[in-house]
Amino acid sequence: MRCYISVTPEELKGFLSTGSLSVPTGMTVTQARADENPEADEEELEFDVSCIAAQMSKLRQGLTDSLGFALALEVPTSKTGPMSEQGVTLLEPLQWSYVEAILVSDSEEDELSWYAPQEAQTQLASWLS
Repeated sequence: MRCYISVTPEELKGFLSTGSLSVPTGMTVTQARADENPEADEEELEFDVSCIAAQMSKLRQGLTDSLGFALALEVPTSKTGPMSEQGVTLLEPLQWSYVEAILVSDSEEDELSWYAPQEAQTQLASWLS
């Protein structure tokens, strides 16, 4: 199941070093979200969810001019629970191997830079500064 989570740079660093991260809920394209924007296709809805996750990262850092981070993950269905309006319940800690992409927002616009999981280690120092 595709889901998105909001992370701070410090959480990303910890996730990289341990290989796992406990998060109660993953953001997904829910029926409620799809109903709010019936003209949008699945890709547009997923982009909206990833932008929301990146914005939440900025808010959690307390700085709106900071970088916002969203992780796109493919979580095995066996590791997910019930859906809610916010997303899907995650039954177990996430594994780094689930990460499909790191999405970074560096502006107020709905624009995200895409990084492969393999790039995280080399980018981390600049993201932490």
